[in-house]
Parts: sequence; structure tokens; C-alpha cells
Amino acid sequence: MGSFQRVQQLQEYAHYLDDQIADAILEMSSRDLDRGDAAYYAVLLRISSHGRVLADEAGDFSDILLQNQERGLKLPPDSVLIQKDILSSCERNVGILRDAFPDISDTIDASMRSVDETAC
Repeated sequence: MGSFQRVQQLQEYAHYLDDQIADAILEMSSRDLDRGDAAYYAVLLRISSHGRVLADEAGDFSDILLQNQERGLKLPPDSVLIQKDILSSCERNVGILRDAFPDISDTIDASMRSVDETAC
């Protein structure tokens, strides 16, 4: 399987997971939840939604690269480095979330924002 097809497959899988999580949280929201549980499920939904957005962005970028490749165009080296930096920032934030989940404290939030700011 080619890289572009793999990105498309993962994008579709991210959409599937996001839909499953959203459906489960919607079902749970009809229950009598305490404030802590409600906040926990809100964080789950937010993370899932961000995963979907990230998958869409990766899919869009993959489409652009494929179109450029089909036309015989190459990205300039500085553009490739910029894209690598952006993807590296996303990877660091996913690692922070993975290690901290489910406790997304203000410190963790600040750490992720710091990663975002250094990527710009």
C-alpha cells in the first residue's frame, strides 16, 4: 500500500473513531453525570474532534503532495522543513496528551500551547 493510500485509510479510520466516540458520549450525556464525569467526557470529545481535524489536514496535505507529484512538481526544501516542523509539533502534542490523559491540567495545557507557539 502506498503512502498516500495509507494516509487516506488512516483518515477514514479517524473519522470512524470520532463518530463512535461522539455517539457513545451522546448516549452517556443522557445519564445523570456528576460534574467531574461530564468534564471527562467533554475532554474525550474534544480530543476526538481534534484528531479528526488533524486527520483531515493530513489528508488534504497528502492530496496536495499527490497532485504535485502527478504534475512533476516538487516542494522547495524550505517548504518541506516547515511541514516537518508542523507535523513534529503535532506529534509532540499527541505524546503529551497520551502521557497525561485523562488528567489534562492547566500545566499540560500550557505545555501544549508552548509547543504550538514554538512551531509558528
